[in-house]
Amino acid sequence: MTSTYFANTNTKIRKFKGKSCSVQPQSGLYLIQKGNSKFFEGRMRFPFNTSGKLISIPIGIFEKDVLLKDALEKWYSIKTWSKENNKNPKLFRKEEEEKVSDKTFKEVADEWFNFVYKNKVKERTFNDRKNKFNQVLRYIGEEKLITDLQRDKKGRQYFSIMLKTIFPDAPVQLTRVRQLISWIFDYSEDEEYIEQDQNPLYKKFQWETGNKRKISDKTFAKTITKNSWGMLPEFIQSVNENACNAS
Repeated sequence: MTSTYFANTNTKIRKFKGKSCSVQPQSGLYLIQKGNSKFFEGRMRFPFNTSGKLISIPIGIFEKDVLLKDALEKWYSIKTWSKENNKNPKLFRKEEEEKVSDKTFKEVADEWFNFVYKNKVKERTFNDRKNKFNQVLRYIGEEKLITDLQRDKKGRQYFSIMLKTIFPDAPVQLTRVRQLISWIFDYSEDEEYIEQDQNPLYKKFQWETGNKRKISDKTFAKTITKNSWGMLPEFIQSVNENACNAS
């Protein structure tokens, strides 16, 4: 018997127990479960006739790479591209990669610093952040392509190791530099140097502590010196006089 169950919400996908099921009727997008992992897979025939070969296209791992809405949008983009261009859907990713810029990370960073960041901060701040960022460039090098540092190229893991290596005892500086790099990747997406949603530093690392302020354990009472108490009557008298003058 053919299953009529459709994993058409994120909640249903989380609860799904089985090998596979369709996401939506006639969508060609399927949810596959292997062990504890669930991922999306698109299926369509190419060429577009009954004799066409059934082709499977991996879309992404559920919750790690994509949610349901993202998976559907990605799959429909592939299907539409394949039909409009009469090309094997497996070539979609290859053509998308060919469109991506061959700019290096350094080139994009220089653009952002000079045309964006420089106009937003004071000169002192700009020079300070640029000097700290130069430590990053010495680690990465000048020839590394920015596309090689995308999320799908394990860029997040790369930057995690790099930041811990460069700033092992400077959590505040680490967080500032991580924010700078994130802004550079946001700029890269806007300029279409990299694909959308490929910023490896789109959120802070859970182990970051650089944005936490140190709270003093001194109470108000501890800040009052012995001599301060002698000034208290004078202070109270001054307050009373001001109150009378105001009335």
